[in-house]
Amino acid sequence: QPGAVDDDILLEVVMFVGVLCNEGTAPLLVHSGLVNTLFVLMGEKKEDDEFVLQIAFAFNKFLMYDETRAALLNHTQVVFYLIDLLQDKNKEVQRVADQCLDIVMDTDEEWAVRI
Repeated sequence: QPGAVDDDILLEVVMFVGVLCNEGTAPLLVHSGLVNTLFVLMGEKKEDDEFVLQIAFAFNKFLMYDETRAALLNHTQVVFYLIDLLQDKNKEVQRVADQCLDIVMDTDEEWAVRI
């Protein structure tokens, strides 16, 4: 829950969720609401480079698995955020956003045409 914990702890949780995501845990992450929560957090922390970078890393992992990818692509505006991040001043954020968009284009024909 954003605002309920210290930012340092919240950042560690974001990193943990990204590491936690695999084929077995992806459905659990979707059903727990964590995929959507990270998307909302991205908007709330958009001025904090470290949060943006770590959430983008988590999205990168989410996009690798069917359940989490579907949740991001069908229930959030993640693609538009990622396209915006290609213009970020932080080169690492740009790189991760580009990797995420590559995964989207490789795995989703409909989005590939739109991107």
